[in-house]
Amino acid sequence: MRRIGDWRLVSRLHDGGMAQVWLAQRGDEPAVVLKLVHERFAEDAKLREMLEEEARIAAKVTHPNVIRILEVDEVDEIPYLVMERCDGRTLAALLTASVTFPVPEAVAIARDTARGLHAAHEAIGADGRPLELVHRDVSPSNVMLGYDGVVKIIDFGIAWARGRAIKTSAGTVKGKFRYIAPEALTGQTVDRRFDLYALGIVLWELLTGRRYFDAKNEVDVLMMARSPRWIPARTLRADVPEALDAVLRRALAARAADRYPTGAELADALTAAVPEATAVTPAALGALAAQNR
Repeated sequence: MRRIGDWRLVSRLHDGGMAQVWLAQRGDEPAVVLKLVHERFAEDAKLREMLEEEARIAAKVTHPNVIRILEVDEVDEIPYLVMERCDGRTLAALLTASVTFPVPEAVAIARDTARGLHAAHEAIGADGRPLELVHRDVSPSNVMLGYDGVVKIIDFGIAWARGRAIKTSAGTVKGKFRYIAPEALTGQTVDRRFDLYALGIVLWELLTGRRYFDAKNEVDVLMMARSPRWIPARTLRADVPEALDAVLRRALAARAADRYPTGAELADALTAAVPEATAVTPAALGALAAQNR
């Protein structure tokens, strides 16, 4: 059985473009998730340094709604990171399985995600200054809903911190096009409001079961994302309260200056718009995670 450092690789969970994702274990300790960078990328010293730096940045975020980074290391110059295991499903998997999200539950998921993002955005570096961390890839595939009802933001693999550029060396925008805010497509500086915009799209899609930018190819998606058109969720789902649509409209404002300035304020606005979300229990969210498996 293959080993990476002290970790025994139990089973491969996913083989992505940048890394393999494994279920791993060390001795009798609880199982964890280990991300191992593909060797072809590990040969690039600059890329390896970037990945390790970004993993260490993410490791500075401690919050119940953010996946914990337990270890960052390398074996034979191949970097890997170890993170806590979240036993559940991504929001993307639930949407694909045609799970219907009741309004209070959808709002509770978005509220907890906003709180986790706020913790990341407020992270402080070793020099005592804010890291100005931006996840940059908030999407249904990067939010886990555990069977225990806990929401976890995962994959800070393309996170941006103070001093880092929004584009790759090839000049391509990072992140999923369907969740990218307009300012990232017009060469403007991005900040935490970029993540909150993406979260607004995620919530809109949980409520409607549809794509916010509904186009057949990436070129058309980018055109729509550059000049977004507001679509009230109530036009597609009658039980969405007007107050919640108002929150969504502000979260999805084309100009960053018109959005909620922090994740904490967005979380508070969601709670005020749908007070029933405060009564949603972990058991109810866990049951939602287990639907249509």
